[in-house]
Amino acid sequence: MPELGEEERRSLKEEISSLEIRLKDAKSQLSLRDDRIESTHTFDLGISRAISSLPPDIGFETLHMLLILSDSALPLGSFAFSSGLESYLAHQRLSNRATFASNASNASNSSAFLHFLHLSLGSIASTTLPFVLTGHKHPDQLLCLDNDLDASTPCTVARRASVTQGRALLTLWERSFRRQHVHSSPSKRDAGIDALESFQVSLREAGRTDGRAPQPASASAGPKEPAFVTMGPSAHMAPLFGVLTRVLGLPLRTAAYLYLFSHARTVTSAGVRAGALGPYQAQEILVGGAVSERIGRLIDEGWDRRVEDAGQSVPAVDLWVGRHELLYSRIFNS
Repeated sequence: MPELGEEERRSLKEEISSLEIRLKDAKSQLSLRDDRIESTHTFDLGISRAISSLPPDIGFETLHMLLILSDSALPLGSFAFSSGLESYLAHQRLSNRATFASNASNASNSSAFLHFLHLSLGSIASTTLPFVLTGHKHPDQLLCLDNDLDASTPCTVARRASVTQGRALLTLWERSFRRQHVHSSPSKRDAGIDALESFQVSLREAGRTDGRAPQPASASAGPKEPAFVTMGPSAHMAPLFGVLTRVLGLPLRTAAYLYLFSHARTVTSAGVRAGALGPYQAQEILVGGAVSERIGRLIDEGWDRRVEDAGQSVPAVDLWVGRHELLYSRIFNS
């Protein structure tokens, strides 16, 4: 290859210098563009996860039912519980609690609340989401799932809230949704309908409307009779939610997303009523991508988790929820 002359070398160096300047300008413009979209990146990522929970061929009937079930006015009594938030606020150190409550628009308030919401979502995903998924896939196991969840819920306050909302969900099915589904032809009748009907019969027969413990049998009972009266189902929220969303036509992943989002919305609403957040700040949290991204990740992590592997991943949540009824004053039910 012939050696380049001095003039050609100078020309190439000038061209390289010009290209380097253009490259630097292009990188600067790209960096500026990245800065502009950085604030919306998390939001876009979260929304894409939420959209991925909806099948591409979702029909208007399914969408209509999804909107009904996501309504905050659904009569489930969820507004009466704070899922441990009120207790969490009360058990903060005095200085932190004073800072938390002094100004609802302060960024530290939002950060502390998001920390609790992050833990609470992780807790409910590890303890009850497997029961939602299994109830949706295998409605014939509803009684067994309800019994297993009851046995694996050591926190009395959490159990009470779950049963209260579960029975409200059964009442909602009985009075609002049942009529449009029980008269369908046998070929189109979903197995979840029979599971709900059978569950309601068992609940009525047991007569357990107040959650009483089993009572000793009569002293005159024969040797073949059981020593204790058989306890009926408890009607926990999670497995019933899974079965009901199946009956109403919601796809499995959509039902899981709705379950966790409803919990996030309930906790956020409790934060507003507890004075920890302002109403606009609460909506900003729900709209932001952090919540939707967290929900999508939790669904992915728990998608194949069996009910046998369900368990509390955040023990502190059980402590906060359990100590709620010990508070001197409270605005939420325990």
